[in-house]
Amino acid sequence: MILFKTRFFWHNLHVTRRLHRAAGLRVSARQLHLRIDMSALRVRALAVHPLCTMFVLAYAILPGIADVLARRKYDAVVLDQFGVLHDGKRAYPFAIDCVRELHRRHVPCVVASNSSRLREDCLEQLESLGFRREWFAGAVTSGQLTQDALLELRQALRNRQREEPPATRVFHTNWTDRGRATLPSRKPDNLTYDYKPVGMRVEDAELVVTHGTEGVTQEDGQTVAPLPYATLVSLLRECARRQLPLWCSNPDLVTVVGGVNYVMPGSLAQAYEKMLADEDVDAETIRQLVLRFGKPELPVYETVHRILGLEPVWRKPPAMVHQSTATRAKSVTEDKTGASTRLLAIGDSLLHDILGGHNAGMDTVLVAGGIYAREFFGIPADAESAASIVLQNKCEIKAAAVEYLLHHFDSPVTPSFVTAYFRW
Repeated sequence: MILFKTRFFWHNLHVTRRLHRAAGLRVSARQLHLRIDMSALRVRALAVHPLCTMFVLAYAILPGIADVLARRKYDAVVLDQFGVLHDGKRAYPFAIDCVRELHRRHVPCVVASNSSRLREDCLEQLESLGFRREWFAGAVTSGQLTQDALLELRQALRNRQREEPPATRVFHTNWTDRGRATLPSRKPDNLTYDYKPVGMRVEDAELVVTHGTEGVTQEDGQTVAPLPYATLVSLLRECARRQLPLWCSNPDLVTVVGGVNYVMPGSLAQAYEKMLADEDVDAETIRQLVLRFGKPELPVYETVHRILGLEPVWRKPPAMVHQSTATRAKSVTEDKTGASTRLLAIGDSLLHDILGGHNAGMDTVLVAGGIYAREFFGIPADAESAASIVLQNKCEIKAAAVEYLLHHFDSPVTPSFVTAYFRW
């Protein structure tokens, strides 16, 4: 079998056609469907002789969401927060206008965020930044999913023991400046009733929960002792040696805050997996020990479906990081009446928003002006500077930059669309 793989552009169409003739194929320009602006599309051609199957995966680089909706009709939009709606401190003015316009057009918007905050806290934060709560059909956060799972765990322990079990001892990484997260408790006057933080005494821990990367929750359940990121990683080594389960409340590796990228709990989970591998723990056991609550995992999108009144997520063999894929998920689902529904997922992370949306069967929009803004696209991520260049119309995204980004992360999936910012 002879395998030819090439990326081709409009100006070298004749080279591509010669390549296919060499493989014994007869492919016309019409069949290749190349009468398009190649600066706005990514095309991969795969020719195999003698049995040839050609896959063409394309994304369109568009100015804004109005251009996306002009190409396809979507019944609901799933929105990331950081790097899409706001920069962690201030809302993007054009994002407020975009959500308002979607609401005016009766397109439901659901926030799906890898935030350690609870659902209500997320909506309150958006209100404080200038969005209106009625513009959103609902919200799902990784923090809420983690809290629900922790409460379910305690209920399972009570059912198994048929009596009130002692508090589960937790090594709890947390935030200091970004807002402290608390472990759930069925008794509001006793924060350590169900889960008892162990501070830095990791030898006493039964479970690791990562809400933040700035410190460790002390035994009173309220105080957070600031610690450098490197110290948190070193404390996790003892947990890995004991093969403790780790629950990650925010799978993001980094997020944008005021135009600057901050390390997120997903980085701790990633480091912990490497530590477990160094302890000769097999891959399947690592998958069982390290749980991530948030995108790209399907429970986030199942919650989105429930908010929208849709049937459960159509499950397909998921595309994973470093796993190649030749097909995309179907982007049409059904509501409870059997009518077809098309969903659009919008976010700034390839490995979370785009991968998760793809695996859930949605079309996706990659927002360049988030975590990849400065390094890959040379545009600002802070709200003030972003608003300025949008007004000056100086936020053009080049296909070469998108190609480099996809290659850099060895992305197994391609977004349906790319736009500089979430604007109308």
